Amino acid sequence: MARRNKHSALPVGSGPASGHGDAAPRSGAVRASSGTVPEALFQRLIEAGDPVCLSDARGQRLYANPAFERVVAAAAPLGIDPVHSDTAELSLVIDERTVRFAIHRDAVFLDETEFMVTRLVPVGETEALRDALADAVERLEDITRLVSDWIWETNRNLVLTMVSPRVSEALGYHQIELTGRRLNELPTTPHPLLDELAGPSGRRPFREIAVEIADRSGKTRHFLLSGLPVYCRRTGDFLGYRGTA
Repeated sequence: MARRNKHSALPVGSGPASGHGDAAPRSGAVRASSGTVPEALFQRLIEAGDPVCLSDARGQRLYANPAFERVVAAAAPLGIDPVHSDTAELSLVIDERTVRFAIHRDAVFLDETEFMVTRLVPVGETEALRDALADAVERLEDITRLVSDWIWETNRNLVLTMVSPRVSEALGYHQIELTGRRLNELPTTPHPLLDELAGPSGRRPFREIAVEIADRSGKTRHFLLSGLPVYCRRTGDFLGYRGTA
């Protein structure tokens, strides 16, 4: 629902409008908080600014700046009308680039006549990346909770840096209790293939290494360890392993 802010509306392209109870600015100028702004400059600011549109109370567009018109053109093939969209954000391909906008709407009044201002505020790249990362983390957490195996990660020395909560069902330990222990020291009997993983020649994927690990009560449990080496994208440095049991 649009926020109803009781302030003057200026239908751009139709000349400046005076506020309620304010003296009208001189011809060719728009009143600002610290004086007046030449109308031509005000017009240029609107024309070159972020996408903005002025509509009447029925949603009929009365004015849209060039940026808004470009958004309308990109949205039309998708059957989307930015003025009437019921979503809080809009993602479109414009000039062969995906752009995200946050949609802001405000009801404004002039002589008790209601207008609607729709502003499309570009979502910054940093914010978009932050949202994408949060989505990725949420997906990973969902998968981690649903898979039957427990998931683990190590550093380059095979020290466990992350263990999924499901390990408590498998071994009776809280995940924090295993964090900091070496992966190759978990089996009751040392496994030569695990010992090789820490060396330069052992940095390779491995699958279903059969090991026995004692649970909290001392009972031996059987697991198949599988994992992949992880490398830094920027430097190519070996970081450790990620896998399941």
